[in-house]
Amino acid sequence: MHLSSSASMPDKHKIEPQSRNPRSPWKSMLPTVRFIKPRYSEQTEINVSGIFNKWRRYCADMKVGEWKATLENLDRGTTQDFLLYIYERYKITSWGSGH
Repeated sequence: MHLSSSASMPDKHKIEPQSRNPRSPWKSMLPTVRFIKPRYSEQTEINVSGIFNKWRRYCADMKVGEWKATLENLDRGTTQDFLLYIYERYKITSWGSGH
């Protein structure tokens, strides 16, 4: 079935102009909002630092560049390669809380 470009969308999917959107004032305030930094548990901080160290090792071993610049310009291929790097070099003992 082919829908022509003139097919209209249901009203609930139409985007309201900012002047008529009741959330517009909140959107304009967003750049000045201060977000609260989350407090991680001690175990989470240990896990994050462990992943961070693995990332730095990965960048050095694979010669992908400086770790921070690589992280800021991350793409799917590098992410997948990093996960394979971890899988091949480290003993994975837990699937985490997601399973």
